[in-house]
Amino acid sequence: MTALIIIAAIVLIVVILLNIPVCARVKYIGGKLELTVKYLRFKLFSLGDNDGKGEDNDDSDLSDSDSEDNPSDEECDVIEPLGKPAVADEPAKDNSPPKNAEKKADDDPPKKKKEKRSLSQMKAFITEKKEQIMLGYQLLEEDLVKLFKKITVKIVRLDFAAADVDAANAAMLYGKMCAAVYPTLGTLSTVFRFKCNYDSVKLCCLYNTDSKCTRYDGEVLIKLRPASLVNAVAAILLEFLTNKDKYSPLLRLFSQKGGKK
Repeated sequence: MTALIIIAAIVLIVVILLNIPVCARVKYIGGKLELTVKYLRFKLFSLGDNDGKGEDNDDSDLSDSDSEDNPSDEECDVIEPLGKPAVADEPAKDNSPPKNAEKKADDDPPKKKKEKRSLSQMKAFITEKKEQIMLGYQLLEEDLVKLFKKITVKIVRLDFAAADVDAANAAMLYGKMCAAVYPTLGTLSTVFRFKCNYDSVKLCCLYNTDSKCTRYDGEVLIKLRPASLVNAVAAILLEFLTNKDKYSPLLRLFSQKGGKK
């Protein structure tokens, strides 16, 4: 009886841990990208200069954005040196062509041929991977759609500004921003479990302003429970074992590419 209680307790702990979401916070503020992946209080991955400072502090983020909205004169002005440093006299250089110039010229055509071959190989590799990805997506579309619906995407903040001295250029850039941002938000809402407070989405147009003040700041929070990923992988494996004919085209494609190599 004691063994059953211990096993049940272990299973309960595992189930609880699998249902705690993994959180990924992506920030792009002032041209700096920061990425932090956390599970509970443990930091699994970190990219950028955040170092755990101000990740959950909205006040610090707002202060940073305010400082970026009003850049100082030191950041906008470019200071040029008053004079050039003195340079010591250098001996006269011999401008005559090197003796091996003709040999190097003869070696150029094969190098160009090699470059062309590498480009053709790159195109073939890209088309091959594209075929594999498209075929794999067609076969796994139902399972992937279910998995994507388990992913929560929350727009914490989106602050874009189109700035230019010329009002026409600023208006054109602002129109491009609107044409890119709002359809993207609509697509995310159809693919993922999407959360967005549209008051946090700010797009503005700054006339008669230096183009350096153009900004693309944003912060996104992504959550996924490990249990959802485990369920999706288990469903794909079970379907593959029970219905191998469905995945035979994909396996055949991989085997053909492997045989050519």
